[in-house]
Amino acid sequence: EPDTQFVTFEAGLPDLWVEPVFVYEQDTMRDSGSYLNLELGHTFAVIDGDAEGEEPVLALKPSVSQGWGDCRRVRGYLSTRDEEPLNRAGLMDTRVQLSAEWRICGNVTMSGYVAYSDYIFDRHTREAARRYEATGKCDSSFNFICGLALSLSF
Repeated sequence: EPDTQFVTFEAGLPDLWVEPVFVYEQDTMRDSGSYLNLELGHTFAVIDGDAEGEEPVLALKPSVSQGWGDCRRVRGYLSTRDEEPLNRAGLMDTRVQLSAEWRICGNVTMSGYVAYSDYIFDRHTREAARRYEATGKCDSSFNFICGLALSLSF
């Protein structure tokens, strides 16, 4: 598949009890498709900071998100070579995630997440994901994803 580039816009309201994050992504080369994602989550301080108003030392954030792709994005990412492309817009990935952030010291933070992603609410995109053959035939549409990051600020 040809390489591509994306233009992404992300906006969130982190200081509310339910923290919404909206993402818009435009593929500029491969399929020119658009993707929208809405995430809702809440950050819980497990270990508060030393001073009032200081960021927590350890925080957990459970969240859920739902993505939607226009017909170009769905066709570009879920169609197979042997079958008719999926020519419709649809709900793409539903994601349930748990993130953790540990502020080791003032300038060093370790964060990580574990997530489950699937095409739960749209039968057409779920079936297309199960037929997708980019790296070999797959009969499932879900993924378990995790990540770990160490951040240094100065």
